[in-house]
Amino acid sequence: MFRPIIVSAVVVVLALLTVVQTSRAEDQEPRLYTLDCGKIKVLDANIMDDTDSYAGPLELVASCYVIQHGNDYMLWDAGFNLEAIKGVKDTDMFQPKIEKTIEQAIAVIGLKPSDIKKIGISHNHFDHIGQANVFKDAELLIGAADYDMLFAPDAKPDADLHPEFLSEWADGQNVQKLTGDHDVYGDGSVVILSMPGHTPGHQALMVKLKNVGTVVLSGDLYHFKENYKHGRISDLNTSREQTLASFKRMDEILRENSAQLVIQHDPEHFARMKQPPEYLE
Repeated sequence: MFRPIIVSAVVVVLALLTVVQTSRAEDQEPRLYTLDCGKIKVLDANIMDDTDSYAGPLELVASCYVIQHGNDYMLWDAGFNLEAIKGVKDTDMFQPKIEKTIEQAIAVIGLKPSDIKKIGISHNHFDHIGQANVFKDAELLIGAADYDMLFAPDAKPDADLHPEFLSEWADGQNVQKLTGDHDVYGDGSVVILSMPGHTPGHQALMVKLKNVGTVVLSGDLYHFKENYKHGRISDLNTSREQTLASFKRMDEILRENSAQLVIQHDPEHFARMKQPPEYLE
């Protein structure tokens, strides 16, 4: 007499648990916001290829990204430093401009700096770490080799490097120094990819979106679409051998995941992304 009632109750409970688990899984589906972190004019594009294929000035963009995963928010790259660009001269090789800060950009999606719990850095160059200190309470996710270039006891002073832009993490606290790929949330939806060559600890970011599919943010593995198309390597890169290996690996990842590549400095790639408060999901 009671067995059918008990069985029915168990079935109902299991069904409810399935609904709850499905709802929780859907709540964790990532969203990808694209931020306008400025523009940069390169006076001589020849610096973007070590075989001297380019000439003349080149206009690029600086893009940053916010990844929402449930109630957690991660910033990918941190643009230019506001004070540093005030001293840029017309004769400088790189001439950045900013119309709004990252703090102003994330306000459009209802966020403030304290809402950012993680900050992932593709590499340690000035146009990718400039405003990081604004997010001083966030956990820093950075390639170990790039971190050590800035803060290791034997780090060599270099006018092109700016450890002061990451000074909030100089003591090594609240830092993950990565030596390979890193599954940020443990579910495969947001994965930092080790792609050395531009710098020793250079990284890209793979985000798996429910509707759009897989998107890979390039860091500076490529600076613009012609470099990707022709496999050209910037004079700025620290290792040609590592870069070529990362090119090959990126091609494999894009193919295996049917992924879209977003070249972070490319104006056309930036223009096709949704702008806040809109997002990709």
